[in-house]
Parts: sequence; C-alpha cells; structure tokens
Amino acid sequence: MAIVEEDPRITGNLEALLSSLRRRIRTYVALEGAAWTVATALVAFWILLAIDWTFEPPRDVRLVMLLAAAAATAYAAYRGLIDRLRVPLPNRSMAVLLERWFPFRESLLTTIEMSGHEAIADETTREMLAGARFEAEEHATSVNVNRVFNFRPLTAAIVLAAMLSVSVAAMAASRPQMFRFAVARLATVTDALWPRTTRLVVEGFKNGEAVIAKGGEFKLVVRADTTMEIPERVQLRYTTEDGTKDRKYMVRIGVVDPERDKYQNFEYLFQSLLVPLKLEVRGGDARVGNLRIRVVDSPTVTVVLRCQYPSYMQLAEREIPATAVTPLPQGTRVSVRATANKPLQQATIERRQGQQSTSQTAAIHDGTSFEFVAPSLDVETTLDMKLLDTDGVRNRDAIEFTLVPVLDTPPEVDVRLSGIGSAITPNARLPLSGDMTDDYGVAHTWITTTVDEQPASRHPLPLDRLSVDVKVNTVYEVRDLGLKPEQRLLVGVEAADNRKLPGRSDPVLGEPNVGTSERWLLDVVTPDQLRAQLESRELNIRQRFESLIAEMIETRDSLARLEALEAKSTSEAHEPSRLRVSRARQNGEKNAAETLGVAAAFDGIRDELVNNRIDTEELRLRLKGQIADPLRHIAGEMFPALGQRLVELEAALPGTGLAEAHRRAVAQADALLVALEQVRNKMLELETFNEAVELLRGIIASQREIGEQTKKQRSAKVRKLLEE
Repeated sequence: MAIVEEDPRITGNLEALLSSLRRRIRTYVALEGAAWTVATALVAFWILLAIDWTFEPPRDVRLVMLLAAAAATAYAAYRGLIDRLRVPLPNRSMAVLLERWFPFRESLLTTIEMSGHEAIADETTREMLAGARFEAEEHATSVNVNRVFNFRPLTAAIVLAAMLSVSVAAMAASRPQMFRFAVARLATVTDALWPRTTRLVVEGFKNGEAVIAKGGEFKLVVRADTTMEIPERVQLRYTTEDGTKDRKYMVRIGVVDPERDKYQNFEYLFQSLLVPLKLEVRGGDARVGNLRIRVVDSPTVTVVLRCQYPSYMQLAEREIPATAVTPLPQGTRVSVRATANKPLQQATIERRQGQQSTSQTAAIHDGTSFEFVAPSLDVETTLDMKLLDTDGVRNRDAIEFTLVPVLDTPPEVDVRLSGIGSAITPNARLPLSGDMTDDYGVAHTWITTTVDEQPASRHPLPLDRLSVDVKVNTVYEVRDLGLKPEQRLLVGVEAADNRKLPGRSDPVLGEPNVGTSERWLLDVVTPDQLRAQLESRELNIRQRFESLIAEMIETRDSLARLEALEAKSTSEAHEPSRLRVSRARQNGEKNAAETLGVAAAFDGIRDELVNNRIDTEELRLRLKGQIADPLRHIAGEMFPALGQRLVELEAALPGTGLAEAHRRAVAQADALLVALEQVRNKMLELETFNEAVELLRGIIASQREIGEQTKKQRSAKVRKLLEE
C-alpha cells in the first residue's frame, strides 16, 4: 500500500478536539474559582456577623475583621480563579490528558509532538507519522471530552455558593432592617449595638471596671429590663488572672411585676476577692462583656499623735503612735497626723464624745497625708476615720482609736502620827512623819484640825520648792488650839498639787487636786486621866510579858528533861527528843518576836508620856534603859543564841557530842530566863514607883482639898464676924 506524504501539522478534527478541551477546562476553572470566591465571601460574612452579634466588638476590631474577610476573599479569588486561569494549556498537555482517558495509543501525543518539526527527510518516518495522524483523527471523531472532567468539586462549590447566596438573600428578604443593620455594622458605618429581645444592665462598673479592696466582698447586680423579655437565668462567666475560668448562675431576687417594676434583679456575691477577674454576663440573647473587677489594697493610715501637755505638768511636746486605746493626761491638746498607704481623695474624721458626734473633712497634703487638731482632752474621745482613695475604694477595716483622759490623781499622802495614842492632853505635841508624792509636784501642804463640831482649820506646812516627793518630819503643837478636857480633836494632813486647767466650764476641773492622809480622832483628857490609861496599858503589857516568861520556863524544863543518850544509839530512838528540840526552837522564835513587841509597847508608853508632856526624867530612864533596851537586847541576841544552841543540839542527835550540846542549850535557856526575870523586876519596881507617885499625887490632892476647905472656913468666920 502506498503511503501518501502529508504535512504533519495539526488540522481538522485534532485541532477542534484540542481547542474544545482547552475551552472547557478554562470554563470549569472559572466556574469553580468564582463559586469558591463567592462562598468564601459569604462564609466570611456569616462569621463576621456571628462574631459581631455575639461580642459586639468596637469599631476598630470590626474594621480589622472586615479587612481580614476581604483579604481571605481576595486570596480565594486569586488562588482559585486568577492564578489557575493564568496557567498555560499547551497542545501537548491536552494530548497527554486525552491519551489518559481515551485509547489513542499515543498516536495523538506523537502527532502533537512531531507537528512542529521541519520536513522529515526520512521516508519511513514520514510514513509512520502519517499513520499516527490518521489513527488520531479517526479516534478524535468519537471522543466525548466531558469524560475528562470530575464535576463533583464544581458542583459542590456551586451548590455551596448557591446555598450561601440563598441564605443571605433570605435574610435580606425576611428581615431587611436587620440585614441592612448587619451590613452597616460590618462595614463600620454605625456603632449602634445590636437590637436584642433581652436587655441587661450591670451596675457598679465605670468604663467596664469595678474596683474593690483586696479581701473584700463585691455584690454583682444585673438588672433585666422588664419592658423586654426577662431571662429565666443569668449566667456569669469569669476568668482569673492565672487563666482559671468558671461559670456561675446568678440568684434571681424575687419575681417582679412588669407593670409595676422596671427591672428584675439578679445578684451574685464574690467573697474575699484577692485577684482581679474578667467578667461576662449572659442572659437570654443579651451579652455584657469586657467587664473587669480590679483588686487593690484597702486604704489605711499610720497615725501619730503630737501631744501638747498642760503647762502645769512642765512636759515638752512629744509625738507618740496612736493605739486602739491611747491614755493621755487630761487637758492635753492633741494634733493627729495620719499618713496613708496610697493616694487619697477624701478623709473624713468622725469624733464621738459620749452621746455627741461631730464630723469634719480633713485637707489632704501631698496626696497621702492629712492632719487635724482635736479639742482639749477632757472626756473620752473616739476618732473614726473614713478614707476614700483615688481608686474609689473606701477603707474596709475600721480605723478607730480612742483617746482616754487620765485624770491627774491627787497627791499621795503617807503621813503617820507616831508616839501618840487615842487620848492626848491639852498640852500635847503631835509628831508627824512620812512622805507626800505627786506625779507633777506637791505645791501646798497643811494640817487640818477639827475640834468637836467646829469648822475645820488649816495650819500650813512650809515647802521650800515644788517637788514630786516631799519628806514630812514635823511636830504640831496642840496647846495652840486651847483645848479643854472632854473635847475631841480630828487631825489630818493634806497636800495639793499644782494642777491648773484654765478655761474649763466646770471649775472643779481647773482646781488643784487635794490628797488626804489618814485622819486621827483624839480624845482630850487631863494628865491624870492619861497617866491612868497608860498605867492600865502597862499592867496589861506586864501580864503578857509574864505569860511569855512562863512559856520560856516550860521550854527550859522540856529541854532539861531530855535523857542523856548513848552516842551509838540509833536515830529512831532519838526521834521524840528531836521533836522536843524542834518545838523548843519554834517557841524561842515566837517568844523573841513577842519580846520585841513588849519592848515596842514600852517605847510607845514612853513616847506618849513625852509627847503629852507628863513625863519625868526618872520615868523616861526607867522605861528606856531598864525595860525597853534590855528587852531588845534579849530578843536580838540572847534568843538567837538559844536558837543556835538548839540547832547544835538537834545536829548532835545521835552523836558523840550530845551531852555537851545539851548542857550548853540548857545553860543558854537559864541565862535567858535570868535576863527576863531581871526585866520583870524592873517592871515591878516601876509599878511601885508609879504607886508612890500616885500616893504622892493623892497627898497633894488632899492638901489642895484641905487648903480649899480651910479657905472656905476662914471666909465663913470672917463673914460671921462682919455680920455680928
């Protein structure tokens, strides 16, 4: 068969086939790219709409979202449409695609590849190309190009774009106002918020922020507008500083009547907040977000009191820290200086005195400190500070302290009347001794005397200077009062301080304090009556002393009856003796104390005789040198010596030195008894002396009476002679 030589260029059926495939591919790409671009734009529309409806972001955020949606749509158009349409579709690519789907057996590809070459000199090759071309053209007439395409992606893109378009169109048709508002919101044409069926109002937030003190409570109050739909529940969502999230349902407060009440309240109480929170409130279709609770330190102050003390105290001004209860001297002027831990915008001080209460606002210096002057402190004053800082937070804990006036106490007068009993003679002298003390100085002292029912009299005691401690050692002469027997004298010592609080409505507050010593009520008697009282007291003392001697004799006899024990005897055999020695020691200590008491009693008798000026030289010597001093010697030396001997005797039970210790103890007891007997004899001599004095006193009285009777008889005789 002869081979016809033909030009291998593409013509006829092959060219039509390739052109048709190329057009359909570009049409497919254009349709799919356009569909995805529309779908991307509409999906972005719905996403932006959902975000804007849910969160209602501000204009800047919406503008950013709009630009992001435009960028996404442009990217989809570029990648899905423009970029794909720009891809070249050469004949070879088309031939490869057709060879893959139809049985050209590479005749089409061979024809396409060789179509651009120059004339082929080789006859065999020309014949092969002609045969391939003929075969390709034969198959080209039966090729259905649509089999090359997968229409599912295109269909999906078109369906998605159509559905999204229908949804937008449906929204525009059914709710045109909302559609226009949505477009205006997304295009940032308007900043109006979305219309809701529920309206919530959150109280207590300024610019979306509420500030509370750390550790305090915060009651979140959400009010639902009753003119709109009231939600069944209101949900609170919050996030802590560390990212912890939680949800709580708020408590509905009662059930309101929409015709009467404007709002339905919902509440939630945050307790002991320590960290800041971010909040969002949801109820029905209403959303209130971008809320924040900021936790700050509660304002507090450090308070210093500058005290100006009353002038009479002679104390310099000083500063002291304020405490819950601050005692200060009465009349002190107090300046209160407070320094806050953070800037303040207001400080209010409430001052309470009893049932009265006043309030004042202090001027704030340097943003954190303020000062005010309290009135002179006369009554208990409580200061309560209420602070408001620049965060709008008030002090959570009460800042309260009380100024307690400490009254200036009267001088302490510890003065004693010594050497005087309950009865005195008109010629007596009163020895006074002791101390007077006052915190800020004793200014005046005096002796107060009251005779019977007469008004009291003051007798000043001179002071060299103002002193906080005054020693008193003086004698007051009673004879200057001109007392008579059977009268009664009340005596006391008083002292006044230098308190002076000028300008007081109560004059007592401005007067000095007066302190008083013990008061002594004295009966005025004749010297003879006082002597009789002292003699009776002396008799009682001597009887007591004789009882003491009897006890001492019994103690000595008890010691003398101790049996001489062997040095090798056991301690159990000497236990009764040990108890007897111990009892003797106790009796000795008791008798020594009683002996000192007897000596002091005789000293008291002597002092009363001297201070009442009814003593004699011999009587003074007898009472002191023969009775009181020997008794003190016995109590101070001989009784302790006996105690030492008894200690040695007790230590020698049992022992080799028992007999010697026993002898020495008995000997000391004998010596002590001898000394006591000698003093008793002097007491008896004193009694005899007193009896002699009393007898002489009686003789003198008898002589005085006889003299009076003689004068009366002589007067009677003279009167009789004159009558005759």
